[in-house]
Amino acid sequence: MAGIRGSRLGLASAALGLAAGTMAGAIPASAAPVANTPATAAPAIMQLNGVSASSASSAWAVGNWSRNATTYKVLIEHWTGGRWQTLPGRSPGNDSNTLNSVVALSRSQAWAVGDYHTNGQSLKTLVEHWNGKSWAVQSSPSPVKGNNTLVSVAATSSSNAWAVGYTLSISGAQRTLIEHWNGRSWTVQRSPSPSSSSQLTAVAAVSRTNVWAVGYSDSSDGTATRTLIEHWDGSSWKVQTSPNPSVTQNYLCGIDATSGSNAWTSGMYVEAGFQGPLMEHWNGKSWTIHASARQPSGYEYDPCSMFALSSGSIWAVGSRWHLNADHTLIEHWNGSTWKVQASPNPAGGDMDENVLNGVTATSGTNAWAAGWSYVRNSGHKKALIEHWNGFTWKLQTAALPG
Repeated sequence: MAGIRGSRLGLASAALGLAAGTMAGAIPASAAPVANTPATAAPAIMQLNGVSASSASSAWAVGNWSRNATTYKVLIEHWTGGRWQTLPGRSPGNDSNTLNSVVALSRSQAWAVGDYHTNGQSLKTLVEHWNGKSWAVQSSPSPVKGNNTLVSVAATSSSNAWAVGYTLSISGAQRTLIEHWNGRSWTVQRSPSPSSSSQLTAVAAVSRTNVWAVGYSDSSDGTATRTLIEHWDGSSWKVQTSPNPSVTQNYLCGIDATSGSNAWTSGMYVEAGFQGPLMEHWNGKSWTIHASARQPSGYEYDPCSMFALSSGSIWAVGSRWHLNADHTLIEHWNGSTWKVQASPNPAGGDMDENVLNGVTATSGTNAWAAGWSYVRNSGHKKALIEHWNGFTWKLQTAALPG
């Protein structure tokens, strides 16, 4: 399997929890985190945006939470083989803080990225590192005076990690943002922005000379949104030619790869009011559209996070809309076709919502998916965690922050 990838997106403001770190650029907190048992009172908001596992007994899920749906803090959950536990920490912003993605290299090495906000200021990038004992904020660039957001993170080693997202200047220009960790510091990398409205939503790292990033960009005349795929060859980032099935709206939000000749990206397109899944495959020479899983009549699909365990085992998750309700979506590639897998929906009523934002796996019998669910008019968005045991996907209990 090529390097370890993080999962994607989850662009809601929230915050982060951390403590003293030992790496260069770490901003120390006053105390190391201690695992919490579930609290009795559920927060108004709990959302998971990304998940990553390094073994069957070590996995991370990150997102945000809020008691009052006004001030958000980072949510960090850890699986140690028995149950999910929360790790407390600080939030650098006094208003909202979020972690959008996480990648775990080992029990003592993990990265999480997102953004934070303080009243009266713009969004700034947020990067966190786990050293086996505690999470700590790492210094990361926020290159524009407007908003700066990191959406996805990937890594192949302790000295090679990538984070992608976008900036929004005060003039209104939205540009791609790519940052790199070389073992000492995070620095901004030069990346193409095909138009004044471009953003990156996911990144996958195979090696030091093979990294992919995907997203979308408006056409030069502003009448259409096009898929955006960029590649790092060890010296520079370059835009790659990619298909667009719709003449108006095309989006990519998941990416993973196992080798130089095998990569997949997922997203969606909109045509004549219909939203369909978009799967594209790289064979070492070009990107081509690939048939997604068969869609039941009346469903609209959005597979927006990917993880490749091998060339013959790839997971894609997201949501599918039907009759005013959002249902979890899990698709699996078995080497020849994509197939929808049965998955739980804890919010099962009309107009309820169930969304998966991230997926990861360590073997054919151990995979995790994370997101959120919401029962209409309940006032509570709940963290959603599901586990694959090789036969079925089952709901897991997420820990509540203290």
